[in-house]
Formats: sequence, structure tokens, C-alpha cells
Amino acid sequence: MCAVQHRQILNVTEGRHSKIRRIGWKPITFSEEEEKGIIFPHSDPMIIRANIADFDVGRILIDTGNVLFVVAFKSLGIEHQTLNKEITPLVSFSDDFVEPIGSVQLPLAIGAAPRRTIVYTHFLVVDCPTAYNAIIGKAVLTWMKAVLSLHMLLLTFVTHAGISQVQGDQLSARTCYISATRDSTRAT
Repeated sequence: MCAVQHRQILNVTEGRHSKIRRIGWKPITFSEEEEKGIIFPHSDPMIIRANIADFDVGRILIDTGNVLFVVAFKSLGIEHQTLNKEITPLVSFSDDFVEPIGSVQLPLAIGAAPRRTIVYTHFLVVDCPTAYNAIIGKAVLTWMKAVLSLHMLLLTFVTHAGISQVQGDQLSARTCYISATRDSTRAT
């Protein structure tokens, strides 16, 4: 029988994350005032506008993974050779397998200066019909220390200049939904 030693760590002063710049921040809160302008009741997805590779990009869905659709990728003017081709297929919204064209790391800037954060993230570039330009996933939101209120369609996150917020675009969300359902009924 092998004896197992257990150690309790009470304090870590250096480690693999010691080079990450820490920022102080106040608690993130939501108030009734922030509900203004939202049409209730709703079950709209969170759609935002952000800056990807120095381009203003709308119709960005906040969901589970980082995806950039090929039409938006081509609009950024990035060379096709920059794509990493060593990727695996993924399952689309309709449970079909989609073969990504590649992946690319791009800067994603969310918020307005001075309360803006920039995240360098990998996007899978896919060529399939969609109403969206990009999808931002949970890993990016976690890195940003972001909190999402679906009720208020409000993304709140930490920046070096303090707490920042991005309001979801409810009209764009509903337009994307109508476009997606219209396209799926035509396909049947």
C-alpha cells in the first residue's frame, strides 16, 4: 500500500500566474435603473457590438465558444495564410458537423475608452449560414471577469479604469432571430 502525503497550501506568493497584472475592482452590481429600454418579457440572446482586429463588428452573440464566421473574417482583411489549419470539426447549431476553415488569434476590444478591455483570443473561422458575425464564449468572459445579466441584456466587466458595461442590442437580437428562423423554414 502506498502512503499518500497531503499538504495544505495556505499562501501562494509566486506561481504560474505571478506575471499576470492584478487589478483592484469594486463589486459588480445591477440595479432596476439598468432595465430601462428593455422590452419585457423577453428571452432574447445577448448580442453585442465590439472591436475585432481594429474593426467595429456588430451582431456578436455571447454563447459558449469563440467563432468567427467567414463573411466577417473576410471583411477584416486578414490574410488567409494566417489561419491555423490544425483543427477538428465542430458540431453546428443544427447538430451537423462543420469543418472550420482554420483558427486565428485576434484582439477583441469591448467597451469604450477609458473603460475598455482588450482580450487576445482564438476564433474558429467557419463557413456556414448564420445571422451572426461572431460568437464570444465563456472563456473570454471568465478572463474579463465579466458578469452577464440576461434579464437586463447587460454585460458588466472589470477594466483597469473601473467597472464597465456593454448593453445588449435587443433589436439586433430579434432581427437575427427572425433571419435565422426564416432561413431555416426555407431550407425545409
